Amino acid sequence: MRSSHGHLAPTLVLAVLALAPVPCAWASPEGRATLDRAASQDREAEYLTAFEEGLDLLRARRDAESMARFQRCIELYPERPDAYYNIACAHSLAGRKAEAVEWLSRSLDHGFDDLGHIAEDEDLDPIRGEAAFHELLARHRKGLLKGRISVSVDPSSRPKEGPATVVVAIHGFGDSASRFLGSWEATAEATGVVVSCPQGDLRVGHDSFRWGSLAEELVLAELDEAQVRWPGARLILAGFSQGGALATRVALRHPARLAGLLVLSGVLDEGALEPLLEGARAMPVYLVHGSEDRRTIAGARASLEAFRRAGLRAELEEFPGRHRLPPDLPAVVTRALAWFTAPGEPTPVPVPAPEPEPVPTPVPEPAPGPATPRRGWF
Repeated sequence: MRSSHGHLAPTLVLAVLALAPVPCAWASPEGRATLDRAASQDREAEYLTAFEEGLDLLRARRDAESMARFQRCIELYPERPDAYYNIACAHSLAGRKAEAVEWLSRSLDHGFDDLGHIAEDEDLDPIRGEAAFHELLARHRKGLLKGRISVSVDPSSRPKEGPATVVVAIHGFGDSASRFLGSWEATAEATGVVVSCPQGDLRVGHDSFRWGSLAEELVLAELDEAQVRWPGARLILAGFSQGGALATRVALRHPARLAGLLVLSGVLDEGALEPLLEGARAMPVYLVHGSEDRRTIAGARASLEAFRRAGLRAELEEFPGRHRLPPDLPAVVTRALAWFTAPGEPTPVPVPAPEPEPVPTPVPEPAPGPATPRRGWF
């Protein structure tokens, strides 16, 4: 089952429409535009109402009535994928496996791209054993990877002799490859490094994306392409926020492919990090976080110690500020590149000296007297 996303709640929309002035049907262009907007608002309100009713009916396992409401959604907005998906769920729950796979295919054709949701949705459990289900997802997955989006900048300042240094930079939640690359263009020119930015596989807005079930495959494909475009390149994996956590996960699973890991305001929680550090290969790690970033600074400091305990050469740079890219990214990247190339053994973990045993202070025997009753917790 898929809830509505990216739209206002039906109750709020209806309340707004109720307060809106009723336009007069004059013939001027401005009047026609007003009428068109009102009609669009009415259509959106009807869609949201039908969608929520369809969800309620689907939860109640009244599949025929549910599908009728989602069919109305498709009549109103045939380009939106969620109603197709929920009809697939209704068919699946009713045991109509072929129809479920067919409607799931239609949802994918109309842009439903959350393969992680499909993998976890219990409504689709009845069709998971179907060969057609697996063939459909494999075909769609292959198409998504083939159509992946990435952008790059190869600066004029890059040295023409010797292998290039390529930073594969992974954007955070709600960003896009092109916008994130814009944050790196001055850094690329100042440092002479190539910067390549892949785009997340799940859309969360008109031009905003996040990382879903294809995330690691997309990053690995970006590394593969970088080696083809810049043969012998020295690869650095970098990421901001959600992209920093993703970069950490990919780097620790494929350390031999990388010359370094640069994490910008992104952390994996301890439960996810520790298993990846078991048997970790030597790889320099440079962490950069705002000292006032309540989201990540404590996790970054804990990650630093975890990296060092695992024998990795790791460093943490803190800058004044909150959850953002460092204000002087070119200088930060310059320091990180120097750290990655500096010779040295893995950073030793300081072992605190054992504290001396406390010397007990003699307690004088109390003078004989009446017994005192105990109070409180002993």
